[in-house]
Amino acid sequence: CLTDRYFPAYRSSVRRGEHSSVASEAHEGLIREADARLKAGEFSRAEALCRAVLGTRPTDPTALHLLGVALHQQGRFSEAIAILDRAVALTPESAALLSDRGAALADAGRPSDAARDFYAARGMGIAGRIFLRNYGRTLWALGNLRGAELLLGSLVHPDWPSPEPFLDLAQVKREAGD
Repeated sequence: CLTDRYFPAYRSSVRRGEHSSVASEAHEGLIREADARLKAGEFSRAEALCRAVLGTRPTDPTALHLLGVALHQQGRFSEAIAILDRAVALTPESAALLSDRGAALADAGRPSDAARDFYAARGMGIAGRIFLRNYGRTLWALGNLRGAELLLGSLVHPDWPSPEPFLDLAQVKREAGD
């Protein structure tokens, strides 16, 4: 679950008693439901749930992060980036948040900014397959074919369930003259 894995700041604020227990349970329920809606591809529903949380807690970094992802998935890149910027300002140590903002920046046609976020997230230890593919494709867009080849090449093995990394790597190698 995103909320457990990526948002320890929220969990620790609840443990410190910064929120009343009833309100915290309701809030956590909305966050978990928004997370579930994102995973189910119900992006507008996830957006509505996040906005409900932000109506009472406008600086909640988890709700901001999930809202940014929902907006990104709906193709609303400028809105997503603005929301994710707010979340990063609150939790700059979140590798997942930097990775998600990087993906939104890349899709918005801002590969240099995306690469900066991906580089920072990688330095924090994030290394999932989707992250590596996004970072590799961003390096490719910037003309760093060697860096793209290294990242995308790390994904090419029988365990990857889809052909995209193989195709990406083949295109990078073709551009590099290999």
